[in-house]
Amino acid sequence: DEPKKFTPENLEREYWDIVETQTQSIDVDYGNDVDTDSFGSAFPLSDKGRSVNSSNFLSQSSVHDDLAEPAFGSDDYYKETFWNLNNIPNSPYSVLRHLKIGVNGINVPWLYFGCLFSTFCWH
Repeated sequence: DEPKKFTPENLEREYWDIVETQTQSIDVDYGNDVDTDSFGSAFPLSDKGRSVNSSNFLSQSSVHDDLAEPAFGSDDYYKETFWNLNNIPNSPYSVLRHLKIGVNGINVPWLYFGCLFSTFCWH
């Protein structure tokens, strides 16, 4: 029997075979609702106060209107862009920008992670 090649199609076929036939027992690791304030989000924190977790968070929502989006590809892009998960709630048109404190899962992102064949991440 020749080993299967590692392709997305074979991986998905193997996943559904395990789910539907239940002829194999496997263990998967999964983490949910990981507090990014304590453990980080993998996104850098804003130096301009765009994130609730920033040390210099701008609590006045009108101040955000004056902050220009950084140029794509610049050193500050990932730190300051409103596409950064830490900054999305404080983007100029977000109603969440009016919250003045961090609320996990609302304006402070939660981190989810899983290993191969963990299903919750697919929902």
